[in-house]
Amino acid sequence: MRIYGGVLVRINSFYHEVQSLVLNEPEAQYKHISIQTEEDVFVRSGLFKRYIPQLYQDTCAMTGMRMRSTFKYNFIDACHIVPFAVTHDDKVTNGIALCPNLHRAFDRGLVSIDESYTIMVSDHIDELEDHPYSLLKLKGREISLPITQSYYPSQQNLAWHRENIFKE
Repeated sequence: MRIYGGVLVRINSFYHEVQSLVLNEPEAQYKHISIQTEEDVFVRSGLFKRYIPQLYQDTCAMTGMRMRSTFKYNFIDACHIVPFAVTHDDKVTNGIALCPNLHRAFDRGLVSIDESYTIMVSDHIDELEDHPYSLLKLKGREISLPITQSYYPSQQNLAWHRENIFKE
């Protein structure tokens, strides 16, 4: 707690209220820049990238690997379930925290998540099963989820990923 202008302010409470407001906003607003080509450019905020790993305590939801650095480096990625290019959706329910290898495997359809938040692994993986980092070892494991249920990955978004990206 600190005193500002003679008023006692709870720093943590205020921070959590602002964070909650940002995480639950109905839709992110992006500045659209028109340029003289056929491409559209969206300027995005870095909130999604920062908050998704925070919600998962800097831990990969699939492997359980937690990495933090005293230098404030982020080693866990904020992964969109439905690609941002498809929906422009930066809500926390369209995100999951994954380590870089799992992020790429998820984006390429080699892993997905079923209705009970269990890891699915594609039959199209060619790897050594006895390797300590084998994706096949993750098959059937439940993912780690945020503490607050309203921040869980959206079942609708996960279904979209299974139907459009996952390679069974």
